[in-house]
Amino acid sequence: MKKNLLAIFLILTMFLTGCWDNNDINDLIIVSSMALDKGESDNLKVTLLCIRPTSQISSGDIKTPQNNDVIIFSSEGDDIMDACNKISKKISRKLFFSQMENVLMGEYLARENAAEYLDFFPRHPEPSIKTHMFLVKGAASKIFDTDSSLERNIAQEIDKLKSLNLKAEVQLKDFLIALTEDGIDPIIPLLEVTKSDKQDNPSVASVASITGAGIFNKSKLVDFIDYDTFRGVLYIQNKIKLGLGTVTFPKESGGGKVTAKVLNSITKITPIIEKDQLSVKVLIKTKAHISENTTKLDLTKSSVIDEIDTLFENRIKNLAESAIDKAKNANSSDVFGFGSIVRGKYPKQWENQYKKDWKTLLPSLKVSVACDVDITEIGFDAKSLQLKEEDILR
Repeated sequence: MKKNLLAIFLILTMFLTGCWDNNDINDLIIVSSMALDKGESDNLKVTLLCIRPTSQISSGDIKTPQNNDVIIFSSEGDDIMDACNKISKKISRKLFFSQMENVLMGEYLARENAAEYLDFFPRHPEPSIKTHMFLVKGAASKIFDTDSSLERNIAQEIDKLKSLNLKAEVQLKDFLIALTEDGIDPIIPLLEVTKSDKQDNPSVASVASITGAGIFNKSKLVDFIDYDTFRGVLYIQNKIKLGLGTVTFPKESGGGKVTAKVLNSITKITPIIEKDQLSVKVLIKTKAHISENTTKLDLTKSSVIDEIDTLFENRIKNLAESAIDKAKNANSSDVFGFGSIVRGKYPKQWENQYKKDWKTLLPSLKVSVACDVDITEIGFDAKSLQLKEEDILR
């Protein structure tokens, strides 16, 4: 009996979890962000922004623009893994990618072939495919030389920036899907650093901001778009988060400006085939509230609100049409995913008529944009604070 129990016990121990692959935090160095650039030897340059182990930072350290919280490592290799292995040989800790927040891609690498060096991410067990991607004009690694005045390091500043700015979030999985899926092309937010003009004031550090985006034709960067055009793309993609912006009233209506903020925006894209002709209808419905008013108009009147609605509808339509013209017409880039939506609604026609020549057909594809803006809130006071009651135009 005892022998049987001993045998059962020994067998059960085979199913117990072990710690053969345990990673002790004291043996790791956390990679916060990664920059990918074209190397000098026509290979890949990988730059890692790592969090300095706390044991090496005294408790009395004070945050300064010359940040001591991070360490930067860089090496060149045939691919990401090769370059990271070369870095690993130079340091005493294991590189740990599970908490990596951002991947920055340099312009020169993106213009050649972005897909060539990204196989590391879906295969390595540590990096999350939800890691965010950004594009940088010139070399991406230069961003890591920036001292953040808002956060502990530039990686944290970028991490907060992406969720606040336009909802301009492109994750690795989004980029990889757009690379491999038919009928859609990648787009990546453009990250730039604005340096202070006050060179004599070292306490004023550089500030990172999203200034536009890079549009791709599959794996190659083909063009940049500015901030407003990027907003037009996000409206069509149903990803807009912040601000309608400001519209100006004509002088015959009293002049002045109205600024409104988005409460909710929903976009519906409908492909239509009529008489063997394909077209796409884009309908953008937006609810907003007025944030600021410098007009002389009475906002309690429905006719005034209707006029404001129309002005903002025209503004959004112009943004969307500008984005379509820049991406679809000028660069044959389907960053909106029109082809993917056509494939979903008309799978047979897509396979037989459109798939093979989609890039050729795209510039001539008829796309109509309609906007419906509904101002639902006007704020505490219907009139501008600078006006007296008798100055209001009724």
